[in-house]
Amino acid sequence: IKPRMIRDAVAIVDPLPFDRAALQEVLAARTANKPRAARPGPRFMAGSAADERELMCADLEQILQKRVPRRYGETPDALKCGSCVSKGSRAGCCSNGGEGTADRNWYECIAPSPLLTKLSRLKKRS
Repeated sequence: IKPRMIRDAVAIVDPLPFDRAALQEVLAARTANKPRAARPGPRFMAGSAADERELMCADLEQILQKRVPRRYGETPDALKCGSCVSKGSRAGCCSNGGEGTADRNWYECIAPSPLLTKLSRLKKRS
């Protein structure tokens, strides 16, 4: 495998750094058979799906150190041109001919795409 290709692929994925100790604590707590410690304050939704979602968000915030992953469909910074990255563009690149850090000619966005949307609709019908 070509080192440049690996470097570009990792730049596109852009994995978030995470706290390994926090991940270990969360996994240990979630795999233990004892109930989790209650958080301070009133909990009107204790044990509900909303409460579980809140606990999951708190766990992810702790593991990812309050960083947020790239949204689905958002163009990776490595594929955006320099002006789009500096402007903080969250949509696709302006395609003004500028280059990101990865070689754009090697990669094709397959999701989201019109083909993926069409295939998803067909799968839902069956």
